[in-house]
Amino acid sequence: MELQTVNQMITDPAEWDGSLFGTQLELVQLAGVEFCSTQTVTELGDGVKLLRLTVNQPITVRSRPLTLRYVATVFDQSHGGHFAGGSIEGSRLLIMPPAFDFDACVKDGAFSCSTVFVPQEQLESCFQTLDGQRLEPFDSLKIASPSCESMQWMAAWPDLVAPQNLNSLTRQQRANIQASLRDSALTLLTHSLQSSSTIEKPELESSSDLSRLAKARKLVRLAEDYSNASHEVGLRMVDLCQFTEVSERTLQYAFQTCLGISPMNYLKRHRLHRVRQELKEADPAKSTVSSIALQYGFFHFGEFSQAYKALFDEAPSQTLKHK
Repeated sequence: MELQTVNQMITDPAEWDGSLFGTQLELVQLAGVEFCSTQTVTELGDGVKLLRLTVNQPITVRSRPLTLRYVATVFDQSHGGHFAGGSIEGSRLLIMPPAFDFDACVKDGAFSCSTVFVPQEQLESCFQTLDGQRLEPFDSLKIASPSCESMQWMAAWPDLVAPQNLNSLTRQQRANIQASLRDSALTLLTHSLQSSSTIEKPELESSSDLSRLAKARKLVRLAEDYSNASHEVGLRMVDLCQFTEVSERTLQYAFQTCLGISPMNYLKRHRLHRVRQELKEADPAKSTVSSIALQYGFFHFGEFSQAYKALFDEAPSQTLKHK
């Protein structure tokens, strides 16, 4: 496969595609402002990919189903929230193994990050060659602090593969750049894994903070799973507390710790995103806004319409008509 780069701007969260990750990612906006995300994706061959991502507001994401690739991400700067259970600190490489149950949240504003995707067999082969030993399987997030020199190309590659820079090159020169970037990606992950630690190591994270975050993430997932499984039922705090087997105060604390937002506020936003997806896919000749809203437990249509418009800046009827 020749060197290919695709640039995309996404202004509708319902069209935010996580298939690049080898899975689907559910995205929920945590702020009621106009959504905008830019993505630069470069194919390096043999399944290795690079992603440059920017998002203009706080979001939370969760994978469904699991990806089968190694994924390594570095954020431009530190943020409140977490990435797969680890704190988000600039210039720190966060490495996920295949089949990892991924979720993340940036809860304090716009962010930018760069990510490397490597198929399992590619990285394990490179690791065996460079290290002389087999890459031992791991099932939790690993954290590394690569040297500045080894990270420079992560910041430089989007300019290197920009169309205005590639158009003047020969086919062989583009192939050389592609091979060089692929080698840099595989080498970065191999060297990082050789010196990495899991997030459970106290020298990397506060053990008490990790414990609190782990418990908070578990409760958030339980509440989210309950909401998804009973989406036709209206949301009530008493039901959430009964299902998660904790008090309202504990559940409130878990959501604030993990997402910076209350349980009811977040789960309603989550359902609104699912309603939007349904509206965009529905046939306006056969479906109505009210019928789809009822499917997700919104029984007060006036309140539903106001919340929908506040989050997506358009009435639900407009979304349905756009079909």
